[in-house]
Amino acid sequence: MKTRLLLLGLLILVFGQCKNRIKKEESNHQYVKHGAKIEKIDSLMQSLVKNKHTLGITFGIQIADNDAFMSAYGWADLEQHKSVEINTKFGLASVTKPFTAVAIAQLAKDGKLTFEDPLTRFFPDFPEGEKVTIYQLLSHTSGINEWWMGGLPKDTPEDWVTGANPHEYVQRMDTLYLFEPGTRYSYSNMGYLLLGEIIEKISGKHYSTYLQEFIFIPLGMLHTGLVSDKETFKDTAKGYGIQEESDAMATRFVASPFVAGSLKSFGGLKSNVGDMLIWSRALFNGQLIDKGTVDKLTTYARVSSHLPVYEVKYIDPKFPPPPPQDFMKKDGYALGFSRTEIYGKQAIWHSGGMPGFNTLWFYFPESDVSLVILSNTDNGIIPAFEEIMKVVTEI
Repeated sequence: MKTRLLLLGLLILVFGQCKNRIKKEESNHQYVKHGAKIEKIDSLMQSLVKNKHTLGITFGIQIADNDAFMSAYGWADLEQHKSVEINTKFGLASVTKPFTAVAIAQLAKDGKLTFEDPLTRFFPDFPEGEKVTIYQLLSHTSGINEWWMGGLPKDTPEDWVTGANPHEYVQRMDTLYLFEPGTRYSYSNMGYLLLGEIIEKISGKHYSTYLQEFIFIPLGMLHTGLVSDKETFKDTAKGYGIQEESDAMATRFVASPFVAGSLKSFGGLKSNVGDMLIWSRALFNGQLIDKGTVDKLTTYARVSSHLPVYEVKYIDPKFPPPPPQDFMKKDGYALGFSRTEIYGKQAIWHSGGMPGFNTLWFYFPESDVSLVILSNTDNGIIPAFEEIMKVVTEI
């Protein structure tokens, strides 16, 4: 059930499993230096499966432009007895949002929109849309409510998210705004749904087609795309939840019926660890957008009072967030990317969680390390999250 892949023979170099040695020791010295830490992270992945926190998991780590280490454990499809492989695709959930943000930045670079454009430029009838900007949608400072809390109109169809004009239903919610646009921070999936619709409106292409043409294909991300409403799970992990059986004190994995494609621009993509590492390197090497724009997207967002978003979080009394982790400081958001300090190290990242999947993507600029972890079980990574962060920040 365990598969490992080390591109260009890196596993041989790090763990000495073959007599042949790679001569690129200078470019790979970081792996020699940190091989024990990489092995520790790998063992944490195994423990998550062994202890039944997740049915399957795969992860990859890359230091600078060196070759990547990747491994996979557990089951991709329990019913079909299919193991997780390195190339297995997982639902990314909210790790979709950075891709949406980069697409918006590309359109801005082409002069087709600006971050200061008001929402009424794209949706003229959107209530108070003149107060909401692209910047606020990207940074979750628009105040736009979530659909499950805002109260959608009674005539909303089941497929409204993937329809042609989802903004028409968002703008008719009973409670559209949580606060005055631009004054506070509150994570809003609906903001990213609107951004996806804007991408389609401005580019004239379906959200999925745009990403394929301007991000995935140019980078060679051949295993990344929008989850299909008719997903066959041929090369994609099936999502699972955990059901505790108290009488036998056992854990039972139950397949999730959830289809992530309905989340579109705020959570509908699927990918594998190899493609996600390609994305990470390309992004910070300036291959998709120039490095100045990358810096703009990954710098802490600020509200109208000029305070960073981590100082002005809106706390809904009905849905209070969990208390912040002690090892994470200045936990906030930029434009499509989360920002925080983990054990004193700067981190640019995004997490994803939806029924059946738990995903993490990290980039640590000081050490130039990219880390991707994909799990096909609700909250499957969380039990080892703190320990994983402790190890990776020592690299």
